[in-house]
Amino acid sequence: MVEIRAVPRRERVMVVYRGEVLAAEIEEAERQLRSALANLFPAFDVVCDVSAADPLAPEAVNRLRQMAELLLPAGLRTHIRVVGRSGQTALQFHRIGRSAGYESRLAFSLDEAEALLDGPG
Repeated sequence: MVEIRAVPRRERVMVVYRGEVLAAEIEEAERQLRSALANLFPAFDVVCDVSAADPLAPEAVNRLRQMAELLLPAGLRTHIRVVGRSGQTALQFHRIGRSAGYESRLAFSLDEAEALLDGPG
């Protein structure tokens, strides 16, 4: 499952992956991402939560790589990946981001990701 939502007042996109992420779901996720990016100014942040995602099948990795390549040209400022304890899945998403040309800061929870972007308290 993939959930994407824009938070325009904070110039942020929230992306959550849960369970098995099927290549077929990624087409709709890409449409949602394009729509979310259209509502933001250039220089936006992305919080990508993969902490509850299963390891990705090769075809899903390829589709997500294409989706990730939308971020830099659209104005990605900061990318934070919430990894929790998802070792293999976190590594797959790390490789996807690097191939798209960006590095992610890591967080172990959504609260930690928000604090990295918003500063303390």
